[in-house]
Amino acid sequence: MKKLEASVFSNCGSLISIDLPSGIESIEAFTFDCCYSLESVVLPEKLTKIGYFSFNSCISLTNIEIPNSVQSIDEGAFERCYNLRTIKFPTQMTTIGERAFVYCKSLKNVKLPSGITRISSCLFAGCNRLETVSIPEGVTTIEEEAFYNCKRLKELTIPNSVKQIEDSVFENCNNLMIYVYLTSYAQTYAKENKIPFKLVGEGEHQYRTTIIKADATKKLNGSIKDICHYCGSENVKEIYAPLEIVVSNEFAYTGAKIEPMIKVRDSKLDIIDNSNYKVSYSNNIKIGKATVKVTFKGDKYTGSLTKTFKIVKAKPVIKVKTTAKTFKVSDLKKKVKTFSIGASSEGKLTYQVTKKNKNLSINSKGVVTVKKGTKKGTYSMTVKISSKATSNYVAGSKSVTIKVVVK
Repeated sequence: MKKLEASVFSNCGSLISIDLPSGIESIEAFTFDCCYSLESVVLPEKLTKIGYFSFNSCISLTNIEIPNSVQSIDEGAFERCYNLRTIKFPTQMTTIGERAFVYCKSLKNVKLPSGITRISSCLFAGCNRLETVSIPEGVTTIEEEAFYNCKRLKELTIPNSVKQIEDSVFENCNNLMIYVYLTSYAQTYAKENKIPFKLVGEGEHQYRTTIIKADATKKLNGSIKDICHYCGSENVKEIYAPLEIVVSNEFAYTGAKIEPMIKVRDSKLDIIDNSNYKVSYSNNIKIGKATVKVTFKGDKYTGSLTKTFKIVKAKPVIKVKTTAKTFKVSDLKKKVKTFSIGASSEGKLTYQVTKKNKNLSINSKGVVTVKKGTKKGTYSMTVKISSKATSNYVAGSKSVTIKVVVK
């Protein structure tokens, strides 16, 4: 017997292991298809061909060693062997058909034979635990979706011999770093498809930096682009355009220049460091509308921003120097005694007694009179001091208690 006929063991659900006769040279299509319990297979040394879908869906098969005599593995030969963890290829094998190991979800590391010249389409598609693959020098083509959805594929060295990489080869390989040779087809492919790559034998990158400033006036973003003159790789960081000045809407009049602290936000609403701009103010003393202007400087930004804020009337500050006084009873026997409370404010002051005392009074100038003949004791009255509005201050008032002690 030189070959196993097509489908001869197909759907043998109880077959666990098999040691094939030494004379077998060919395993035909679907020979062990859907042998769900098959765990181990010993292949004979004279075997040259493994046919189409011959071990398809052998979901219990964990390891396979291909004899040195095998020249080709046909399409789908080990498709959906979900638990296949390791496979050893003979060095001189020349052909591995498309989909041969599709959905072999337990494969982690693969070393392809040095005799192949192409990696067939969908060869390892859906092998979502595959981490590393060794591709030999001599491979010229990687066909479409060869590594599609290999989500854990971390690194792959593509030899100089590769001259064609077809569509979607590395689609959904989100953790992949490919290693390429300088000026190789693979390097160009990686750049064009925005796949992270490093040069084989690469040292530190040597970057040349180009800066396009973000323009505050035109609301245009800028960028910092680092280009490695050795490998041509690029790192681009966007500079977001300055968007607005953050400052309070109004401030009270002080009589001096008002220069409030500000912040500047970019179009991503991040705060821009104040080392990137200078600040100036105008019309910022009198009541009305004042302006703050930010002019950008340095390597990252250009242009300017402005914003207005209001200067509004301030509340008056009413000050009183004297609210307590002491007199001798003898001084008050024949005449009254007076003293000024020394009130002052920005507007004209008026005085209103809100808590009276028959021995005390206050006039329109803030002078307190102690009545003649006042006897020993402590006397107090409460006075509301009002300041009239001015061009720079609103009206305001303050209540004070004035105390007189007679000894």
